[in-house]
Amino acid sequence: MINLLIDDLLPENFPLKVDLTEADLDRFVPTYELINLFKKKYTDYDFYFCMGADILSSIDKWYMAEKLKEELNFIIITRPNYKLDEVILKTIKNKVLIDFSNDLSSTIIRQRLSEVIDSHSKSYKRVSGLISKSVIQYIQDNNLYKKEVEKPSPKF
Repeated sequence: MINLLIDDLLPENFPLKVDLTEADLDRFVPTYELINLFKKKYTDYDFYFCMGADILSSIDKWYMAEKLKEELNFIIITRPNYKLDEVILKTIKNKVLIDFSNDLSSTIIRQRLSEVIDSHSKSYKRVSGLISKSVIQYIQDNNLYKKEVEKPSPKF
């Protein structure tokens, strides 16, 4: 889906690449390990880790957090209703803050998609303008974001 979004929104020569290394490894790869794999694979590139302000408060719990904060470039997206943890922010050596004034998140988009799909509505107006038409089509074609029907518990 990210490739569809990039193709829809960014010019062809925009310096952004999707790499499927983690998906191809078919296991969880800690961020620090993944970044080091990328640095070996793409020696001529600089890497930036983009994260929302809501995730920043948990970074100290990550594997090799101190090394990440020392070695990696961060782009931190601020949003309304999420207070930046200034103490943690000061521990990140290389950072750029981007103020995003819209209180939008992937969670909100998934909730809206789920509501549309569960209501069997053909109208995707609740997410129109938030995600591209090709992403909406991909979600429809692959039956994504449907709520799983709970199975009744067996009675003994």
